[in-house]
Amino acid sequence: MNLSFSPLLNWIWASSCTMKIKVFAWMMIMDKLNTKDMIERRQWHIEDGIYCVLCHSQTREDMDHLFFNCLFSQLVWNYLQIDWSQGNNMTEIAVNARRDFNKPFFAEVVFTACWNIWLIRNAKVFRHVRPSFNYWRRSFIRDISVLSFRIKPRFKDSLVRWVTFLPH
Repeated sequence: MNLSFSPLLNWIWASSCTMKIKVFAWMMIMDKLNTKDMIERRQWHIEDGIYCVLCHSQTREDMDHLFFNCLFSQLVWNYLQIDWSQGNNMTEIAVNARRDFNKPFFAEVVFTACWNIWLIRNAKVFRHVRPSFNYWRRSFIRDISVLSFRIKPRFKDSLVRWVTFLPH
């Protein structure tokens, strides 16, 4: 698969996300984030092992597990009602998920959700903060609400309504 033609990359740069989230999303899609799997591939020593710190399933922490298959991440996607199960590759799965989500701010929701998963993961790894879905949810709602000031005006009301109807 040639990622230079991937619609995922276009979604990043066309989104209303802040530049730090766009860069994060690019690094995520390109598999450049320092997950434990990446660190091990670089032959660095990891004191606390290579396993996911969010779900304790003794599963290797790679990008796919951390953002899509981890029990914590699955809580996130169930909460947001985004289904990542239809398709044979990353691009096909994302295109199907976007179609089913059926809102013009899909990319903003996904990238902001992943950014907040990454922050929760890093809080656990570096500060030993217990992962909390409630903390993730509050942070996500705060960040996505701020995007309502950056998003195209014709989508703003739809985004605000969507956020308002998220379960608290």
